[in-house]
Amino acid sequence: MKMRVASGGREETELKAALGRPADAQRCFERSLYLEPGHRGSLEHLALLLEASGDVQRARRLRARANRKAGRP
Repeated sequence: MKMRVASGGREETELKAALGRPADAQRCFERSLYLEPGHRGSLEHLALLLEASGDVQRARRLRARANRKAGRP
């Protein structure tokens, strides 16, 4: 079964993460945040990837940014 996903989109990034390509997914989320720094979904997904890779401090900072975007303390 072939899946058609727009190249460079958030869906493609989530698919890469789900397919066991976290490094590719991380680069895509970082690119997404470069283009749209406050995108909450990208912040949260990148935080999950970073936490899984052991970069807990950076994951916490991204989660704090995502929470501020959502109006949560």
